[in-house]
Order: sequence, then structure tokens, then C-alpha cells
Amino acid sequence: MTQENVSIAETYESITNAEKQAAALEKMLDDLDSKMDNILNEIESNRAELKEEEEALKEESELN
Repeated sequence: MTQENVSIAETYESITNAEKQAAALEKMLDDLDSKMDNILNEIESNRAELKEEEEALKEESELN
């Protein structure tokens, strides 16, 4: 192989490795985004439940 062919092969290998790393990072970011969405949905659900409980307690205290 000539030096140029070796350089092209090394460059191709570097690009291939970089693409694999980029794909892995994208997957990690997608997973993180999904987890964050789940956390936010859970927080929203908890807030709604707390609001309902507060309203029920308020109504109960107004009756007494």
C-alpha cells in the first residue's frame, strides 16, 4: 500500500469510529430526553393530585 492509501484507510477508519460514537451519543441523548419527559409527566401528575387534595381539604375545612 502506498502512504496515500494508508492515509485514506486511516481517515476512513476514523470517520467510521466517529460515526459510531455520534450514534451512541444520539442514543444516550434520546434516552435522557425520554427520562426527562417521564419525570416531567410524573411531576405534572403529582401537582394535579396535590391540587385535588388541597381543594378537598379546603372544602372539608369550610364545612366544619
